[in-house]
Amino acid sequence: MKKVALFYDANCFTTIPIQDLKFAMKNADNFILSPVKEEIAKGKRNNPDRLEFNLVLSSKDQLTNNFTEVSLDYCQKSRNADMRKRPLFLKENPISCSAYYTWLASALNPAVVTDIYRHVFNELVNELKNPPQDLETLLNIESMLRVSKGNSSD
Repeated sequence: MKKVALFYDANCFTTIPIQDLKFAMKNADNFILSPVKEEIAKGKRNNPDRLEFNLVLSSKDQLTNNFTEVSLDYCQKSRNADMRKRPLFLKENPISCSAYYTWLASALNPAVVTDIYRHVFNELVNELKNPPQDLETLLNIESMLRVSKGNSSD
């Protein structure tokens, strides 16, 4: 069964009960943006007794295996990019680059949930995380998803 991709904000770890966080993390592919990771590291240093931060960061402020770091830093798009490296650069891959802009707009404007391509992003992230990393296969998946989403909006 494929898992949904969840992006966490720093305030999740101070407001959501720890059992709920553990459940969400167990049942999703967990992603965290680089600036959010830095916020959590700062929160952990300032509040070492908060166990929630240990769900994300090890004692050496490294991400636990449950999380994939996503960087929005500048990078060059490349068809040969190794999407298994960490952090994952969303804008590096020609497929996820367009998904990045869709995701960013969705994060700023919840009305974008009416976009028929809204689930393409999660599917592509999952495919990028799980080899094989064949660009032609990914392009075919993207095309199939766009067609199926277009047909289901009738």
